[in-house]
Amino acid sequence: MKITESINGLKFAMLVLGVFFTVTLAGCPTPPSTGYIVSVDDVKQLSVASKEESLIIYNIDDQNDPLSEIPIQPGDIIMSSQGVDGEGYLRKALAVQEIDGKLYVLTEMAGLADAFEEGEISIPIEFTPEALEKAGFSINGYFDMTNKTLYDNNGLTVKVTRGGIRYVPSGQFDIKWKWSAPFLNSLKTNITGMLSIDMDVRISATKTRTYSTGDLFTVPIVKVPWSAPPVVGTLELAIPIGFSGSISSGVTVKAGFDSSSKVGIGTEYSSGSWINTSDLVLHSRVHTPDCTASNSATATVYAKPQVRVKVYETVGTGLGVQPYLRGDVKVTPTPKTLSLTVGIDGFVNFNAKAFGFTAFDYTMNLTGPSYNLLKKTF
Repeated sequence: MKITESINGLKFAMLVLGVFFTVTLAGCPTPPSTGYIVSVDDVKQLSVASKEESLIIYNIDDQNDPLSEIPIQPGDIIMSSQGVDGEGYLRKALAVQEIDGKLYVLTEMAGLADAFEEGEISIPIEFTPEALEKAGFSINGYFDMTNKTLYDNNGLTVKVTRGGIRYVPSGQFDIKWKWSAPFLNSLKTNITGMLSIDMDVRISATKTRTYSTGDLFTVPIVKVPWSAPPVVGTLELAIPIGFSGSISSGVTVKAGFDSSSKVGIGTEYSSGSWINTSDLVLHSRVHTPDCTASNSATATVYAKPQVRVKVYETVGTGLGVQPYLRGDVKVTPTPKTLSLTVGIDGFVNFNAKAFGFTAFDYTMNLTGPSYNLLKKTF
């Protein structure tokens, strides 16, 4: 760890747990904040009693070392690498009041550029076997969903009868910024990995209606903290699973597939332009289906594996894919037919608010390959 003083403040450059991080902490006050930067970890008289989305309450213990003044004022940027949940926080104080030995601070979320006038972050995206196992995966990234009921309501039942998902992505997140136009100098992020799904799903309906249930179930989130004091964050691997469709009463379909997808999702920002660096490859095989139906129906079951890069409490970037199985049942004209289609799409979301920018939000939705693997009469 190297710490050097400069006219502008303190410069940090360090290697922590494989994370290379450089940032310049400008002298106080720092644009665009109108106040000071307060590291509450260094104010030993304060400890967090509770932390909510907009309110932080601190216990004040200054009997042995009295505070000469309230250390937080409106307009200050408050930072902590600890917090009460281990994620730390970066907030802007809007209002401050001391009541009965407690300090009440009304806050709003702040971004890195609110505290650091310029900087560079480079984060390797890796999920260790220990983190996978702690979340309920096997150490090689498999999550078993056999006999998991995803939905059972309003006349619709969606159940995984056998199988699961295997996914351990890796990648990189790099960003540079400076508190002067254009703020965001450059960004480059990507994830790669093999995504394997081998799953059978049973869908049955006793009512006729259109269902748009969205995410039904999320596999336990894998969390890996990254730390380069004074900045902290978390890498998250989340796999929501969902369903949508128009199902008629008297329809029951059991279908499944196994697939191996080469996932490559990424984007770059440079010289004012966003560049898509994604590449998706899908190899699939459908399982023998079973269908009974007196009416037509269409249904899609999907998984949405995604990596989220959190800076303090806020998700700064999300990169993911959405493999899906879509079934179409037609009862007219005769004979009745069942078609099964497998595909995979991708997405990247960049939340500029996590970094203190206001005009650089970015969303990319990528339409990937899809294949009609089966059409049969029944």
